Amino acid sequence: MINNIFIFEDEKYSNFLPLTQMRPVYDLICGISPLIAKIVRQLPEANISLHCRGHLKNIVKQNHTGIGVNHLNTGLGCLIVNGRLLPSEKFCANLLLDGRDRLFISQDDEIIAGYLNTDNLYELRDILDDTLSSHKIINTFRNRTEISHINEKLIEYPWDILNACSGQIVRDFQDAVPMGIVKGDVHVNATVLDEYKLYVGDGARILPGVTLDCEKGPVYIGDHCLIKPHTYIEGPAYIGKFSEIANSRILAGSSIGPNSVINNSETSNSILHGYSSLDHNCLRSSYLADCVNLQSQTFTQDLLDLFNKEPTFHLPGAEVESDEKRLGLICGDFASVGAQINIPAGSSLGVASRLTADHSTAPRYTPCFIQQNGDAFEEMSIKETLDILEYTLGLKEVELTAVEKDLIETIHDFLGSERKVSKIIY
Repeated sequence: MINNIFIFEDEKYSNFLPLTQMRPVYDLICGISPLIAKIVRQLPEANISLHCRGHLKNIVKQNHTGIGVNHLNTGLGCLIVNGRLLPSEKFCANLLLDGRDRLFISQDDEIIAGYLNTDNLYELRDILDDTLSSHKIINTFRNRTEISHINEKLIEYPWDILNACSGQIVRDFQDAVPMGIVKGDVHVNATVLDEYKLYVGDGARILPGVTLDCEKGPVYIGDHCLIKPHTYIEGPAYIGKFSEIANSRILAGSSIGPNSVINNSETSNSILHGYSSLDHNCLRSSYLADCVNLQSQTFTQDLLDLFNKEPTFHLPGAEVESDEKRLGLICGDFASVGAQINIPAGSSLGVASRLTADHSTAPRYTPCFIQQNGDAFEEMSIKETLDILEYTLGLKEVELTAVEKDLIETIHDFLGSERKVSKIIY
């Protein structure tokens, strides 16, 4: 029996920027739930503690009430788990847990998990800093533990999450949601295909003229959602609580977080954390963090250059070559895109950045805290940033907590060298 789990964040959080500017990598969503929930669900009896970069400690405490953060319990044996793990159904079975100290690594020699007893936990505690690395852990314990290779998946880049999203919606349904349950109101003139793969939460309303197509996968409609006429939702799909959708197509692989508003739009194979707005948009193969606003007739391209065998993606501080052929927008928290803007495939938009020039093409890469003013770009001060956020979030009846304000100020401060107009890439 495993009594303690320590979920840690390694140095590859940087591959997921700007999504991980305001959260640790294990709070990224894939399917219905974040990565951390998938790990914990397999070990429900264990005590949990978390590791993250130092400046995220308070926001992690706020979002994971009652769980220890950056504190390692050394009193009992502990299973340490890489927060980038997307566990298989056989994850626990793949671990050889016999009470002895052991590291479980991937074929690429990255730490997936490890079981450590008291003496080695003291050693791990001594090397905890803002970021751990597989290299550091393996070097520290190479001669003190057994090492086993196991076949489990660590996500490497945002497109790994998007590629797994449809399958994870199906699996999350199987693990945690009673399918074929309708608690809310589905109007008699709504169409449901394969009703046994449908879940409708308390207080949700499905109005006439809506089609819920569960034939290819389950459809989850959260509590108090409102699905208005002329909306087609194709499973696998997830709609979070208090969301409102009208005259839209929500296609397979869409995971839409709570309190989102989607009008006259189409989404496919995309993740929205929540509190976001789409209006006359087309969003494909994209990942939007919290509170993102896409205005009217802004379209996201996702088909990359077919003649380029290794497309280049611009991430903060690095260019990455990949054989991916489809990727839309990777968008940080609180970002906004104006009306009638074309977003090229493989684009990245930083935290709180604002693109406003209508009838234009967005940059491939826009750093955090950059604002477009006419045809020019300028850096935003922290006061400008908070003033705009408080106004725009106020329209959504959302208020920043003190912890969130402090985090935004901290990120703004230490991104000074990155927050440059010269960093914009077309």
